[in-house]
Amino acid sequence: MSLVVVPHVAANESFTVNFGEGVEAKKIGDLRPKVLALTKKPVPDVSIEYVMKRYRALFENASTPEVRIEALDRLNSLSASFGINEAKLTVDPYVQAEVILDTYQSIVDSGETYQRMDELLYQTAKATAFTGDVLESIKRLELLVGLYPKSPLVEEALFRLAENYFDLAEFSRAKEFYVKLLKSTKAPRLRAFSEYKLAWTHYRLEREGDALLSLSGLFDQYPGVYNSLFTTDLEIIPFKPNAYRGFDLPAEPGLLSDGMRLLALLNQNGDRIANIKSTAEKLGGANREPIVLRALVDQFGTKQRFFDAARLIEAYAEGATLDKALFNYSLRAVQLYAQGGHTIESWKAKANLVDRFGIRSEFWARSDAQTKNAIRDDLIVVVGELAHLNFVRMQESEVKDQRTVQQAKKAASYYLQLAALKPNTVESYEAMYLAAQALETSGQTAKAGELYATAAYSGLAHQYQAKSAYAAFYLASGRGVGGSDTAEEWSETRFELAQKYLSAFPGHDAAATTALATASAYVSSGNEESATRLFESYDAFTNAEPNQRLAAAISLAGLYYNGAEEYAGFYRAEQQYLAADQLARSIIKAQEIEGDSDVSKSQRIAVTESARRSIDDISNGIANSRFKLAELAETPEQSIEHYASIFDAFSQHPLAPDAAFNGASVAVQNKRWAQGAAMHQVFLEAFPSNKLTEISRQQLIVSLEMLGRTQEAADELMVQARLLVDKDRTLSANSAYSAAGYYAANDFPLLARESYEWLLRSHPERPELAVEALSFMVDQAEPGSAESRSASERLVSYVEENKLDDERSASLAAVNALRIASVERDAFNAMSISQPFKSSLKKKTAALNRCTEAYKRVVKFGIAEYTNAARFEMGDIYQGLAHAIMDSERPSGLSALEQEQYAILLEEQAIPIEEEAIALHEQNVKTRGNNRADEWISASYAALARLNPSLYARPIIGPSHAPVSY
Repeated sequence: MSLVVVPHVAANESFTVNFGEGVEAKKIGDLRPKVLALTKKPVPDVSIEYVMKRYRALFENASTPEVRIEALDRLNSLSASFGINEAKLTVDPYVQAEVILDTYQSIVDSGETYQRMDELLYQTAKATAFTGDVLESIKRLELLVGLYPKSPLVEEALFRLAENYFDLAEFSRAKEFYVKLLKSTKAPRLRAFSEYKLAWTHYRLEREGDALLSLSGLFDQYPGVYNSLFTTDLEIIPFKPNAYRGFDLPAEPGLLSDGMRLLALLNQNGDRIANIKSTAEKLGGANREPIVLRALVDQFGTKQRFFDAARLIEAYAEGATLDKALFNYSLRAVQLYAQGGHTIESWKAKANLVDRFGIRSEFWARSDAQTKNAIRDDLIVVVGELAHLNFVRMQESEVKDQRTVQQAKKAASYYLQLAALKPNTVESYEAMYLAAQALETSGQTAKAGELYATAAYSGLAHQYQAKSAYAAFYLASGRGVGGSDTAEEWSETRFELAQKYLSAFPGHDAAATTALATASAYVSSGNEESATRLFESYDAFTNAEPNQRLAAAISLAGLYYNGAEEYAGFYRAEQQYLAADQLARSIIKAQEIEGDSDVSKSQRIAVTESARRSIDDISNGIANSRFKLAELAETPEQSIEHYASIFDAFSQHPLAPDAAFNGASVAVQNKRWAQGAAMHQVFLEAFPSNKLTEISRQQLIVSLEMLGRTQEAADELMVQARLLVDKDRTLSANSAYSAAGYYAANDFPLLARESYEWLLRSHPERPELAVEALSFMVDQAEPGSAESRSASERLVSYVEENKLDDERSASLAAVNALRIASVERDAFNAMSISQPFKSSLKKKTAALNRCTEAYKRVVKFGIAEYTNAARFEMGDIYQGLAHAIMDSERPSGLSALEQEQYAILLEEQAIPIEEEAIALHEQNVKTRGNNRADEWISASYAALARLNPSLYARPIIGPSHAPVSY
């Protein structure tokens, strides 16, 4: 195995050795089979114990020293090989030492030459060391080294000499033998240990440069030490691969850590940062700086100089190239400050760490994804702690001064870094909310508002989501959250944020009502626990006056109420209030009955009046308790029941409106639409002037809509529209429009018409709704009736007067203008040309002009479909006029020739009109372009094929005839 050594070997320590041939050497006999030229015969077929017993007997009875030592060696070899250490089979170490010395002396006295003298020198050196004679042991080892330089025992002899001189503090001689050993041996662990001891030897000789060189030799045997800046245990760093098969030492625990301790001692004075760099160069280069730093930090830690250790790390980090390892060591600095109780420095170290390695640092910018992921979790913890620290300091400031603003800015910065480190997570949006609060405190309300909105509508639920939405909405007014509201006009952004907030978080406290202040009474002594116990046992006071018991009961109820935090607590308070109420009423009843009581009438009246006054307080307590029970109820059913009971039992109580409203709201929020609608109707009827009526009516409308009771919803919508006409014109107009739609859907056209007419009168600023209202009136009129034409004319004129050019308005106007034109067309077509020709043609022409103007009106709206229809109809009218002229009534009394001439004259008048028809149809077909022909263009193609067959009589895609027109 090895020569067991420690930094200070005792003079009588047993020598052991291992030649790399398998069996651990425990005693001197282990050397014999490996070194001495003995023939090892097969072990007889007997037990090892039997063989050892024979060798023990031979050792005890041999007459010559050579035989005794041979027997002893064989005995020790068998003991080590088979692990047998029974006292009756082995020889006591002290006896062995004595035998070896006697044997050596016998051989010397005999004057004969002994062929294994080197081993005898070694064994006697060992024996004398065992007996405590170190100097004699050194003498024999020096003889061995001097006389037998090629002996296989020389390396161990050199090592033992160096160790003995080191233990004797003769460091110059120790250095001499350590150097000789390093020159001669190739055993890796022996070399490592020798470098280690040589380093300490140089240190003792005050040769610090040479000590560093020796330490470098030691560290080179542990390559991993150069990457071990943050290894918690140096002992886990492996020795470099060892294939050496000769004599070597066993693994020595603590060797590397003690070498690091020496390295620290060599750097404990002067400018430590400069020392680290210069020492690293002596150890082999700048890449050795981390182990020098670790050595010093570990040394400071051992001496509990935590501040110095942490400050050293920070000072080193200020000028070093930052990497993942240094990040972890910077964390170590934070821990060391904290371990030493240096809280302020610990927080500063955290801030420095974030500055150097954080998400906004140059280090982070140049790091790869693997490095970022490796430090992210620790960085998140530190950033979160810094954010919280500055946030708490900001909150604790009683006055908003410059220091508070700086703390708020720091808190915001750290929270934003935290959000960036954990993107798109619940934690990131919670951090954004807190950052927004800090920014708001620092006066950066615009940025705070943006963060509030992001945190509120991120898509991930978190504990601050509703608060974020409310804050984003409130900041849109230019005030901080909690500031007083004014009658100022809201911005569009604030309207949008309000709608989003109310839509997303209808259950938030600020969206419905604020929390009731529930702290109502505290006992004057301030000892509520004792007071509660007293009042609970108040019945034991049998002499107490009725009004005193009542006061006790009320006080106990108040204590229950004030101490309640859960549903059960407020339920208990309510029950106590009910008991107090029963007691008060029983007091009143008892005092009103005349009897033999010794209580005077005046006393009875005083007690009665006191009880009556108490009933009011009790009723208030019951109402408050039930309100709390409603707020804390686990189920919607319980909450609604409690709210309703307040309204039913205490309709005049100040809480009754809120209770009625809240009960209805809880029902609506939990989609109990029928119950919610009924309760909102009751609320609106009972409290028509309450500030919550607007919200109540809105929730009532939603409930009615969800129930499909749209006619009732329409009634409420019209009420809402009229009430809000001067307060919220957008909602007013939309409500009237929706009401009209519901009336129409429920077949109440007159009510729908009335709603639309009110909308037209009250909201001229909403033309898009007005157009739809006028379109409804057109649709409701009898087709072809005067009312229908009037409605169409009203719609078209409205669009024209208001210059509406959106597609919907233009389309509705165009189709209604086409309807109006169709009436003129039908009137024109109904007129015939008769005699007298001139007079009837004039009337026909006038009707043509009216048609032309009507169709031109259609074209003005620019809707292709209706423009094409108008052109086709005009062309058709001109074509019909030409035919009407040709087919008109002939004057009577004309001869055949005169009739022919008359026809020619008619044709001359008809041809230009027909050409006009052709021109209109051609204009229509030219608008087609590369688009597919619609029905009107197709109809124009068909008309042209009839009017000009030579040019247009060919197959086309589309209808073969014009559609039925208006």
